[in-house]
Amino acid sequence: MTALDQALGEADGSRADFQLIKHYGGFARTISKPVEGSVRIAVDGNEIAGGFSVDHSSGVVSFETPPAPGSLVSAGFRFDCPARFDSDAIDASLEGFGAGRIVNVKLIELIG
Repeated sequence: MTALDQALGEADGSRADFQLIKHYGGFARTISKPVEGSVRIAVDGNEIAGGFSVDHSSGVVSFETPPAPGSLVSAGFRFDCPARFDSDAIDASLEGFGAGRIVNVKLIELIG
């Protein structure tokens, strides 16, 4: 993971907030739960160590001073995906658990 992994946008000189985004081919996913301490930021290809903060409940990176117009802002980060079980009950018994075996549990990602 590097600070150049994901393009966040081009600065206009007044915009101080940039949403973390993960690109998958032609699809862009808004990231709202970056892992604390994992976000690395670069401006014009140069990683910066400070001058910004990260809201870990929204995924918004806020610069103390907006980057210069035309600067490219990028980031590298890990993120969490909120999920839930696909049912309220799991049919399992102790006999179903053998050494190295696990019950098939389906998860559904929570969107929004």
